[in-house]
Amino acid sequence: MLVALVLQPLSGALAHHLFAASRSKTIVHVIHRWLGRGFLVLGAINGGLGLRLQQLYGKRVEYMLIPYVVVVVVVFVAWGVVLGWDARTKRGKETAKLESGSETEVVEKTVTLESASGTEVERTVVGAKEEGEV
Repeated sequence: MLVALVLQPLSGALAHHLFAASRSKTIVHVIHRWLGRGFLVLGAINGGLGLRLQQLYGKRVEYMLIPYVVVVVVVFVAWGVVLGWDARTKRGKETAKLESGSETEVVEKTVTLESASGTEVERTVVGAKEEGEV
């Protein structure tokens, strides 16, 4: 796990540096994400094995087992929600591409609309970047 503590932030910094330079994801970005997922699972296993090892040495770990399992479950559920949200937003951006298949940049804008009652409502709109737009 010590390797994970060193390798993950370094690969994240490198991925960010490369993304900032090219404005596109690189193989380092993909490696960083998969290493993070693997380290998360290995960390959960490592904690469970550590509790089991303490039990083998005669320590009482029953009072630590339930909180540990609760924390692991909460972390993995939160992880699943974030992955689901990420996939959902990417799917929405992909469907906003032009049907012609041309490479057009997809942008999100917040626009203010006026309702029939005269109140203003903000909405996020996803669409293709128009010519001359920055």
